[in-house]
Amino acid sequence: MKYFIMKRGCCVLLFICISCSIIWAQDTCTFMSYNVLNFDNTGNNKENFLVTVIESVHPDILVVQELIELSGANRLFDSVISKIDTNYAMGTFINSYDTDNGIFYRKDKFDFISNTPVKTALRDINQFKLIHKSSDEIFYIYSLHLKASSGGENEVLRAGEVDSLRKSTALLPDSANFIICGDFNIYGENEAAYIALLDSSSNGFVIDNLEDVLTSTWNNSINAPYHLSLIHI
Repeated sequence: MKYFIMKRGCCVLLFICISCSIIWAQDTCTFMSYNVLNFDNTGNNKENFLVTVIESVHPDILVVQELIELSGANRLFDSVISKIDTNYAMGTFINSYDTDNGIFYRKDKFDFISNTPVKTALRDINQFKLIHKSSDEIFYIYSLHLKASSGGENEVLRAGEVDSLRKSTALLPDSANFIICGDFNIYGENEAAYIALLDSSSNGFVIDNLEDVLTSTWNNSINAPYHLSLIHI
């Protein structure tokens, strides 16, 4: 899995990152991405664990993957997010094929503008558009959950999803700030999906700030120090 922090038309990559800090003028904002594992509206005893994890970071923006429909998003907001801080709001939810993406944010710092699905052959990628109140700066967050599992067929499917993503990021203004985050399910630097993310022949490409320190197989205990990263950009 890989998480990507993108800014000014290019991207800084974090390895299995769940949080980072983004600086707007005098305001430092904490961003977190987390896969909540098929979170639905039934009692599955995840709430207390999620409260512990999310409260430990207390992010200004939280993006999650693997929500199950609007009922799951509402339950996460009511039973987890609002218990941490009543200042959070939930961005517009759009139900898609398979599991879904969601966003929660501090309403004293941000206004939510839109949720635009990026269609792929598998799960939707969601483009969330927000504005930072104190700077009036508009920015974008893409949340994705690419095809899981190893093997050539799954790698081809992930590459197709990234192709859809790159077509969207290429259309952003040159000055746009954007973040890509989620459950990438990419196994190493030789995958076509990873190579496509770094392809700088068009706008919206990735710059991997850990490229020189990670082994080619990312799911490796050697990379444990990078499983949780905190970076200021």
